[in-house]
Amino acid sequence: MIAVGCACFVLVVAGLAWLLGSPRLGILQVVVNGAESIPADQLVAKINGELDSRRLLFFHQRNRFLFDEAGLRAALSSTYSFESLSIERSCTLFGPGGCLLQVTVKEKTSQLLWKSGDRTYLADLQGVVTRELASEETEPLGRLPLLSDMNASPVVVGSSIASPEEISGIFLFHQRLRDEGISFHATGIDRMVGKWTAVETDAGYRILFDPVGDVTSQADHLNILLRDTVKDPSKLEYIDLRFGDHIYYK
Repeated sequence: MIAVGCACFVLVVAGLAWLLGSPRLGILQVVVNGAESIPADQLVAKINGELDSRRLLFFHQRNRFLFDEAGLRAALSSTYSFESLSIERSCTLFGPGGCLLQVTVKEKTSQLLWKSGDRTYLADLQGVVTRELASEETEPLGRLPLLSDMNASPVVVGSSIASPEEISGIFLFHQRLRDEGISFHATGIDRMVGKWTAVETDAGYRILFDPVGDVTSQADHLNILLRDTVKDPSKLEYIDLRFGDHIYYK
């Protein structure tokens, strides 16, 4: 009787081990749809890494019975910021077996680059960081406006680096500079010294302005200063427009 019980136990354990470890019952293919600025192969690699993580000590969550959808969703959302994320799994019961995992994403619209220290991120018009960029991705996205954190503060994906009003004001000021033929390459923001936002012009001087103030008035003052007072902008170090009608420059 004991021998029969032991044999049944061994069979159950062996069956369970086969059930949880057989490749025929695993997720064998991953397909990503909807990725735009995020490389699809980068997402596939991230998903495969999660699927290969261990469950129940000896097994992996690639197995259809151990697959943790909530965990995968959390892992993806901690690295990327999506407007929507759909995860669907389809498996065959007979034949070669195996499951197809189909992940469909809709990215948040990313409209600017945020640089903090040696890291660069994508952020949307609400000032929310959507994801960190790999070094090889920054050049193709160089057409986007670049904002730099002068304090090199740590950045968390999904966090806010600026208010929508600040982003709107910065973009409006950028447009006014382009309208006046003033070329620039970056905008620095320093949170440690109050309202410190400065455009770095290609001529070598900075233009300090308040993006949540009257941007139109500040741009008008800049235009008048460069037209009537400053004859050679290349000799400038900075122009400070943050104090209403009082314009400071050096």
